[in-house]
Amino acid sequence: MNKEQHLTQQWIDTVFNSGESTCMGHKFQNKTFPVSKIAESQEYVSINPMKKGTTRSYKNVTRFSNFLFEMDHFSKKDQAAIMKKSGIPFSTIVDSGNKSLHFLICLDHDLGDRTMYTAYFKAMKTVLEKFGGKIDEACKDPGRFTRSPYGVNTKLELSEKKPNVHDRIQKVKWIGARTSLKQLDAWLSDNDVNPLDFIQVPTVRTDYVGVHSQADATLKWDWIIKYFMKEDVYEDGNKHNYQIKMVYCLLRAGLTGDEVDQLLISKLGEVSTGIKSANNFEADGDPIYVPTMEERREYYRAQDDAEALELKRRGYDRDDQPKTEVVFRPEEIDRYLAVGTEYFKIDSMTDELIPWTKTMFEKLYGGRSTPPLLYDKFGYKPDYTSEKFPHNLGADGKTRNRFIRPDWEPSPGDWKTIETGLRHGFGDQYDMILQYCAILIAYPEAKLPAILFVGGEESGKTSVIQIFITLVGRLAYKKIGGKQLESDFTDFLAESQLVVVEESGNWKNPDAVMDNLKDWITENGQQSVNPKYGKQYKSPIHAKFVFSSNNYDALHLSGAATRFWVREMDTAPATKISQYKEKVEQEMGHFVHHLITNLVPQLRLDQDGNLDTSRSRLYFAPEDYVTKIKGFMQDLSNSELYEQILDTICKHFETHEDQDKLFMDLDSIKDQLGLGKKGMPNNKEIKMCMKNEFKKDRSTTLTRPDSLRFDPKLKNMIERQPSRRGNWWIFDRKTVMDVFY
Repeated sequence: MNKEQHLTQQWIDTVFNSGESTCMGHKFQNKTFPVSKIAESQEYVSINPMKKGTTRSYKNVTRFSNFLFEMDHFSKKDQAAIMKKSGIPFSTIVDSGNKSLHFLICLDHDLGDRTMYTAYFKAMKTVLEKFGGKIDEACKDPGRFTRSPYGVNTKLELSEKKPNVHDRIQKVKWIGARTSLKQLDAWLSDNDVNPLDFIQVPTVRTDYVGVHSQADATLKWDWIIKYFMKEDVYEDGNKHNYQIKMVYCLLRAGLTGDEVDQLLISKLGEVSTGIKSANNFEADGDPIYVPTMEERREYYRAQDDAEALELKRRGYDRDDQPKTEVVFRPEEIDRYLAVGTEYFKIDSMTDELIPWTKTMFEKLYGGRSTPPLLYDKFGYKPDYTSEKFPHNLGADGKTRNRFIRPDWEPSPGDWKTIETGLRHGFGDQYDMILQYCAILIAYPEAKLPAILFVGGEESGKTSVIQIFITLVGRLAYKKIGGKQLESDFTDFLAESQLVVVEESGNWKNPDAVMDNLKDWITENGQQSVNPKYGKQYKSPIHAKFVFSSNNYDALHLSGAATRFWVREMDTAPATKISQYKEKVEQEMGHFVHHLITNLVPQLRLDQDGNLDTSRSRLYFAPEDYVTKIKGFMQDLSNSELYEQILDTICKHFETHEDQDKLFMDLDSIKDQLGLGKKGMPNNKEIKMCMKNEFKKDRSTTLTRPDSLRFDPKLKNMIERQPSRRGNWWIFDRKTVMDVFY
């Protein structure tokens, strides 16, 4: 196998899976063939695999994983420079033999359908354009042709320009690995782009679109009750027929038989004896499409926009002027409020505040109308458990609370999925994480240690974190990349209960980052928040931090690192739970009920009824959440000075086997290491190293007749004169040799 053949095979293995088929041209006239045929020097190949025996069409794509980016408006040198500057994690580069480079991003994940594929393409295109790229829009087609490695470009105008075939060969310029979806999402997040913002949904609601939605089981149940069961009532004489109809509808909505059985039991308390199990039935009829919450919000936003546009049109159409004043229902105007000079509409589904305009409000309700709710400013006070939620803050009630509760409701029930996840993540510290969760809900303004999960991929870190996200609510958490911690913009701190940090480390100034983290984790009172858009302001910080990393040097844990609770997750969960996220969401109300009922009453309180922080300002004492992996990470974070001093101590005990203790002062350390010179650590740095890394305090002044000093000439420790007095750090042989060494 020559070099070209080897590179071609590498390219095939990166882009496709063994046994897949795809379209090729122009030799095979756009028909599908096994991907192994690509090695026969094809000119074109479709970027995604296709159904066997079909032709090139997005409808025939079997795996939506590969993306093509071209921008032949620039020179090939500039194309490469733009892609490199953007940092996009591409997988392969092929020179077209003409004027463009073909960049492929090959995911290790199937995005499932064209909708999600197009959303990711547009998201990546948006970022690349920020870096000056001009992407060919036609590349969004998942069945798009790309140039195949070592095929020949046969374009007529190019053939006339370059008659020599060797000048038109399509060469592999670079081959890497497939890109993980997590890696791509992190890159998009670092560039402030969310692919979900590009998902297109119908602006007109429909019940039947021929596909199943991603709505959860509860939403599907409620939708079917409203639009399909209609006047049907679950009562004696109709229970069996009611369940039969409900089973068919739920199956048509995309639920499995087991999921339907669970819903019938949870909603109706039983499965009819005449049914036994929904697994005995098959979906009969067209699929029922149930809009997700986001799709519903988008639908109502579109309706509002259409209404506003029509009102505006009528306002300028003399022949269609309303003859009488429009009368609106009171509940409609109750959905609006004003904070200062800003107007908002309250989302009826989530309580989120949708930015509005005074002009639009007055067009709807008349020029003299004002929202019924008027506030001076915004505030933020998390509250999960009060019987009446505090929308209005301040003594005068003129401050609007921006905190929004999650949609779970506490109720008795099973929460086995959540228990399994927490036990996997926390092991022997399971009882303590339950207390941690109880504090999150009952005392949301309390300070708690940051949690760091370390371990390899597929170890379940994300699954455990999903529990915390669902607990605090999706509107009360923010996910950031590790590099954002050293950014000038810190708006992720504001109005959030949970900050999830993915892949921290590799900072320019790790000490400065850690100093900031220490303040954010423990300090009460007002702290500075610097938004990307707007002026800096002061705000209390309630956020709890959860870190996730594959690397054991993710955080620089110097000193005691009392603010960090480190858990190692190096093995995959014993069993994989299907529809894990949905089950966590379904069980969260039951879990919260358990926390409120059983855990909150057990929390230590002071005489004023607040959390008892006498042991630690983070409630838990540092020794409560000590783990072996934390000690290992602290060792990784030790300074060069620490390593130098430690090495000297160990060598001394190895040389002087008769000595059990070593007494060292500042002079001893500087002498033996040759320190104290210009550019070397000073006395303060040595003292901090001994205190924070060695965990050593100096003795009071005493006389050591057998005290030692370093003799540079002998390159050894020698006894000082008996009159030597000073403050000493005392090292025990056994401790040093058994632990440190």
